[in-house]
Amino acid sequence: MSRAELVDLVEETGARSATRLLYQARKRGLQPTKQDVAAVIRTLGEKQVFAPLRPSSGKTASDSLTGRHQADLADLKLSPSEGNKFFLIVVNIFSREVYTKAIPNKTAETVRTARSEYIQDEDVQELSTDQGQEFMANGEFLEDAGVIHKTKTSKADVNALAVVDRAIMGVKGRIAEILAKTKGEWTTALRTATEQY
Repeated sequence: MSRAELVDLVEETGARSATRLLYQARKRGLQPTKQDVAAVIRTLGEKQVFAPLRPSSGKTASDSLTGRHQADLADLKLSPSEGNKFFLIVVNIFSREVYTKAIPNKTAETVRTARSEYIQDEDVQELSTDQGQEFMANGEFLEDAGVIHKTKTSKADVNALAVVDRAIMGVKGRIAEILAKTKGEWTTALRTATEQY
């Protein structure tokens, strides 16, 4: 197989590694040697940097800085702090910035009040939550604020709220580290943990 044929195959398939190019060649019934394939890939190395991006599969985490957010409640009712048993956490999907607010209960009114502070300060276009009553009862509030409310539709879809779940784990872990050193209230540690996340 000639070098020109391998170069054409690279252009046609977008194969940028020797293994991928060898696979594509054999898939088409061609039998280049591994040395020929490696030589072609080495000479095309500079083109890899300037190659066009591969087409998108249509799945993006967020299409703008303020577009998508995820929200959930973290449960700390076994260790109440200053009258608070939960904290609301909202994560910007694009920047991974976190907003938290300690709250005493998880009634729809309490969650709406805590969340409204965030929504007024940020340009939230879409908010994803689980199907908890504390979020589902706030549909009109979100509509009035111009926010699209999306909910996790299936308990089997464990990755639907993965970003906020990961943020909860990170913030809770940081709270534990802070409290191990200072022995204070978790509501105070929450502010520091949020800033450091």
